[in-house]
Formats: sequence, C-alpha cells, structure tokens
Amino acid sequence: MDGFSISKKQRQVLSLIEDPTVIELLIGGSAGGAKTYSICLGITILAKKYPGIKMFVGRKTLKSLRQSTISTLLGKVHPVLNIGDDDFHYSSQNQELLYKNGSMIIFGELDYVPSDPDFARIGSLEIDCAFIDEAGEITLEAKNAIKSRVGRGILTSVYGIPGFVVLSCNPSTNFLRQEYYDP
Repeated sequence: MDGFSISKKQRQVLSLIEDPTVIELLIGGSAGGAKTYSICLGITILAKKYPGIKMFVGRKTLKSLRQSTISTLLGKVHPVLNIGDDDFHYSSQNQELLYKNGSMIIFGELDYVPSDPDFARIGSLEIDCAFIDEAGEITLEAKNAIKSRVGRGILTSVYGIPGFVVLSCNPSTNFLRQEYYDP
C-alpha cells in the first residue's frame, strides 16, 4: 500500500465501518463523490482483516452492480491494495468473489420483483454485513430484508463485531429521507 492515500472523509467512513457501535451507516453525497470507492475499500479491508467472513453487496440491478460497484472493486480498489488475480476468484455466474483467506463477497440484485415482494430470494443468506450501493434506487423492504440477514456469520461469533449495513446514496426523496435525513 505504498503511496496509497485516501481523503479525510474516506478515512472517516473506514473508521465508522470498523466501529462496533455502528450497526447502520449511510454515506451520502453528490455523484462523483467516491462513495462506491469508499464502500469497495471498506469491503476489501474487512475481507483481508477477518478471514472467513461473508459480506453482501447489492444494488438495484446486476447490470449496474457489474458496471459500477464490481468494476470499481476489481479495477480500482484491488490494484491499490496490491491484490492480484491469484489472491481471489470472482465468479460472474454465481455472483461471488472468494478471497484466498476464505472471506466471501456475495453480489445481489435488490430490485423489487412483484412475484417476490418479501425478498424471499435472499431469505436464506447468512451474512456478516451488507453494503448497499445507491440505496436511493431500492425500496425500504429491500433494505430491511438484507438488514435481517446480517450478523449471522463469524464476524459476530468469532471476532465480536456485530452485523451492520452500510448504504450509499445520492440525495433522494424515497425511504432514505424518512429514515435518515428527517430524524
């Protein structure tokens, strides 16, 4: 990580991600503010620091997840942290990234589907923490479904860190306003 530098805000995000008193964190700001980069940096640092953890990374559609979040993770964050191709295996078919130390990132679509209004498709996930990129694009039900799945892995039982959810967003008038801005 020689020559690696992050902004004061990114350093603050990383410290909050590792703060055991934080169980939900919203990172807001305008487009181009490095929110996705900060999330990907946090995910990768956690994966390296805590072997065997399982994290979920979601966005409204798999297409946007691949084009932005996964692209940022693999194309920008991994090189900065000197993570080479032999340090992980990414399966685009299974939407999973597995690191050598056993830590895993599961990627998922959080779009509302009328045939699955309760998000039963994610009901069997057992994850340590979740990161939702562009939370302004999803519903409160999607966020709550993911939130109900966190804290079910070894991050809590082995490392003593409670499950948590990190969301990023641009200014929005959906559930984020009522849940975070107004209070």
